[in-house]
Amino acid sequence: MSRLVVFALILLLPLSILVTAISLWIPGGNSMTLAYIAGHPRDIHVVDTSRGLHTRLTSHPFDDIHPVWSPDGSQLGFISSRDGQPDFYIMDSDGRNIRRVTSSDTNREIRYATWSSRTTELAVMAFYGVSEEIRLLDLATGTSQIVIALDYGTRAGLPVWSPDGSQIAFDAAQVTGNRNVFIVERESLRGRNLTRSQNRDGTPDWSPNSQQIAFVSDRNGQPDIYIIAANGGRAVRLTDHPTLDTSPRWSPDGTQIAFVTRRSGNLDIFIMDANGGNPRNLSQDSQNETAPLWSPDGRYLAYQAVDNGITVLYTIRQDGNQRKQWTEIENNATAPAWRP
Repeated sequence: MSRLVVFALILLLPLSILVTAISLWIPGGNSMTLAYIAGHPRDIHVVDTSRGLHTRLTSHPFDDIHPVWSPDGSQLGFISSRDGQPDFYIMDSDGRNIRRVTSSDTNREIRYATWSSRTTELAVMAFYGVSEEIRLLDLATGTSQIVIALDYGTRAGLPVWSPDGSQIAFDAAQVTGNRNVFIVERESLRGRNLTRSQNRDGTPDWSPNSQQIAFVSDRNGQPDIYIIAANGGRAVRLTDHPTLDTSPRWSPDGTQIAFVTRRSGNLDIFIMDANGGNPRNLSQDSQNETAPLWSPDGRYLAYQAVDNGITVLYTIRQDGNQRKQWTEIENNATAPAWRP
C-alpha cells in the first residue's frame, strides 16, 4: 500500500459535486427530517418535510460542512474551522450543546468523520500537510488509534463503515495509476486489497447485510458498476454502457441499487435491481442530478440537482412519483442527511 494517491471520482464526477455529495440516511422513528448545508458561509439546516418547516441549527462566520447523524439520531456531527483548524464537532439534534471532539493543530486538518453502528465510535480522516491517515475515535473514552497511515504525498477515499460495524472500506490508488478498494477489519485493524485491479476502482458502498460491496470500475474501458463479496472473489459487472455509471447506493432491503449515469446526456438518477436488471430513469430531468440517498424504509430517495452551478435538494418516491423540491435556488443547499 505504498505511495497511495487519490484519483478524484471524476474521472467520474466534478470534484465540486463529489465533495458536496457526502450524505447519510438514518434509520428509526417516523419523522422525516432532512439535514443539509446552505448559505454563505455554509451552515447546518434541517427541514421537517412533513410540515415544510426549516430550522437553522448553526450560525458562524466559518463554514460548517459534512453533516452526519449518530446512529440513534440524537446527535448531529459536522466539520468546522470555527476554532482555527478544521475539526469535528457534535451537537444535539436541536442544535444545542455544540462541542469539539477532535483537536487539530497547524500540521493537521480533519477532513471527514463518520459514525459506526456502535454509536460511540467514529472513523476520522485527517490530513497532515501532504499525507493522510484514518483513525478510530471512541467518543466514550476519548481514545483513538490509527487504522491506516498513508505515505508522503498520498490520499485515500472517504471511509465507509459496514452496516454491522465490523469493517471499514475505502478506495486508494498507486502512483502508477491503478486504484483499488481496500477493507480494514475493525477488531484486528488488518487491511487487505479487495479488488486487486490494474485499473481504477472506487466509491465503495456496502450491502445492507455487510456481505457485498458495490463499486465503480473502468476495467472494461468506461466507468461501470460492479459488486464483489466482502471476503473477496470475482467482481460481477452490473452495468455495461458506453457512458458514465457511478455512485452506487444499495436500497435498505438490498434488492435495488440507485446510481448516477450520463445515459440521457445529463446526469440522472437511475435505479436497477441488485443483479443489474431492469434499469430505469428515476429523475428524468434536464438538470444534473447526483448523490442518490435512500430513505430508511426504502420508499423515497433524496438527491441534489445542479443547474448552472446552483444546487437544490429534492426527494422522490422510488417509483418516480411525488417529486418534491425542499430548498430554494438562492440557498445553494447540498449534502442531504436524513434523520427519522
